[in-house]
Amino acid sequence: MNANTVRRGITIAVLCATAALGLVACDDSGDTSAKATSGGAGSGSSPSAAPKPTTPSPTPPALAQLSADEIVHKATDAMTSTRSLTADMTGEEDGKPTTFHLSLDSKGECTGHLTEGSANVEIISTRTHFYMRGNDAFLKQMGDGTVQLLHGKWMKTAATSSTAKEMSSFCDLDELLSGFKEKAHRPTKGALSTLDGRRVIPVSDKDPKDGSTSTAYIAADDTPYVLKIVTVGGDDAGTLLFGDFDKPVSATAPPAGQVVDIDKLGS
Repeated sequence: MNANTVRRGITIAVLCATAALGLVACDDSGDTSAKATSGGAGSGSSPSAAPKPTTPSPTPPALAQLSADEIVHKATDAMTSTRSLTADMTGEEDGKPTTFHLSLDSKGECTGHLTEGSANVEIISTRTHFYMRGNDAFLKQMGDGTVQLLHGKWMKTAATSSTAKEMSSFCDLDELLSGFKEKAHRPTKGALSTLDGRRVIPVSDKDPKDGSTSTAYIAADDTPYVLKIVTVGGDDAGTLLFGDFDKPVSATAPPAGQVVDIDKLGS
């Protein structure tokens, strides 16, 4: 598991997917220039150091007895085996606050939203169709007349359409978690601590390329999921939160009266 790669990979996948709709820019290399900011989803706070651990319960869990490499291996297995989760992140793109929330599963169903500055787009992906609804600030970026045509409406396209395929990384669980399969550099284990009432083991790893350090907070008392990744230093300081592991994702099509089938426009 490479925590730096995990966080960067998820950011690039989400922002490059929405680039297909004109919300953000993404060059051919996949570089979005997004700089995630510390704090939970939607916090908008500035980068800060990883939180100091609080005092844990006196009896250490079995996971705490393992080496950093062994803990990373177990966390990698847990994360790549989950069939659904939520991911929340806050960032910055071209000087504008950028946030996203994703709830997705291994079947390609997902719901989410992404905001850049004043522009916002909501996403729903079912097994047969892809839906998206942008606010007026978002629609203005899609061209003249779009606001009048699509104000308050969900755009609908078949899951097999080119638009849906361009957005596929947004709802591809395996792709979003691919960074967990990359080897860490030199992970170091921190002291058993607590995070939001749960005992966790922090494992840190320094990126030799940009000097940033990422700390993954791994659940210690049950399945060793990564609950939080905090990155400090470098160009991509930020925080990524994970939760709702293996819980059902409710991806329901919007009411027909709120939908415009863009596959039929101009036909």
